[in-house]
Amino acid sequence: MFEVLAKSTGWIDQSLKLRDYDATPSIRTYVLISQDEQRAMVYARDEDGRLGIRSAVLLEGVDAFVEIPELGLAVPFSALYAGAGDRAGHGGDGGDQDRATERDQLPAVAAAAVCA
Repeated sequence: MFEVLAKSTGWIDQSLKLRDYDATPSIRTYVLISQDEQRAMVYARDEDGRLGIRSAVLLEGVDAFVEIPELGLAVPFSALYAGAGDRAGHGGDGGDQDRATERDQLPAVAAAAVCA
């Protein structure tokens, strides 16, 4: 499961959804992708079968990649953030223009996650 963190809903992805996905055994890996910087938090089921902080791995930087072994998938950050360019890190006051900009900044993985 991939989620792109938005400023307005990031807390939901990092708490409520993590809890819900932990309770869904068919979800083996949960990847939270930052839209503001090249950073991802990857949760994989641990030896107890849980998704949680003990299994979390923080990935950062242009040379990092997200690896999902059970799918044979290794996606470099360069692909995840293709087209994001200098727009990452955009701050704002939360108005309509900022929401439109947030949508424009979403990493390329968002489309892939919807299709997967």
